[in-house]
Amino acid sequence: MNELLTIDDYKEKSFNYIINKKKKALISVITICKNSEKTIEKTLNSLKNQTSKNFEYIIIDGNSSDKTVEIIKNNQNIVDKLISEDDNSTADALNKGISISEGELIFWLASDDWIDSNIIRIFEENYNKNKDNSFYYGNMIMYYEDNIKTIYPKKKFSEKILKGVPEFCYPAVLFKKKLFIENGLFSTSIKINNDFEFFLRILKKNLKFKYIENFNVNRLTGGIGEKEKFKNLYETLKINLYYKTVSLVFIKFFIKNILYFSIIFLKDNYLNRSLKLYIKKFFYFSQKINKND
Repeated sequence: MNELLTIDDYKEKSFNYIINKKKKALISVITICKNSEKTIEKTLNSLKNQTSKNFEYIIIDGNSSDKTVEIIKNNQNIVDKLISEDDNSTADALNKGISISEGELIFWLASDDWIDSNIIRIFEENYNKNKDNSFYYGNMIMYYEDNIKTIYPKKKFSEKILKGVPEFCYPAVLFKKKLFIENGLFSTSIKINNDFEFFLRILKKNLKFKYIENFNVNRLTGGIGEKEKFKNLYETLKINLYYKTVSLVFIKFFIKNILYFSIIFLKDNYLNRSLKLYIKKFFYFSQKINKND
């Protein structure tokens, strides 16, 4: 189940384009995408507007069939390296990006997420103050249809993860590249929760990490974990069984989510259908009564 890969495993993979070759940057920003024409321009613009340019930008495209690659090429002044080819999973795509990265720090930014213009500068400042941290983490600002909500990481998030509960702001993490060299890359056998599995792996070690208060990642809803809720939960169970981290806290989390997801499923797939059927019947009988009158 836990297929661990190293950077060396990916080094022989060629990539299609080196668009711009910068001097070695401190930070490698990696975006993975496929058919993201509706959102990727906002992601690109958020990198283009950074007040600090001490980063390289790597995009791993999964052989998009829409205008995603065209949009990327139209913004080639901000993109340094581009791969556009089929990949096996999000983990495979991220691993490709890490394997060709040259920065000391790695930050991945989804193709429907965006960051404020001062984030790269915030990364630099925090890293230069203390280089002993293995990773830095922040907050997610979630954009729902009817409201915006900031999700802050729990103070004892590491303890919760080690007890099997995957609740953490995974998109808002800045990693030292050294972490991947020493601990392997993302497991390609895990399709959704590969970030949770990676954290389980590294948090078992005595790592130093730091919360950055003004490190925010802006996110739209509708990620793969939200779309495939039951698969997401099943993967979490498999990971916990593998690492022997099934705890009482996890069991409570698992049961609560099974019930919650089941209610949502019933509501979306049956209650709405029943309601539509009831309305349809109501109009049918209303018309019949009107005709008789």
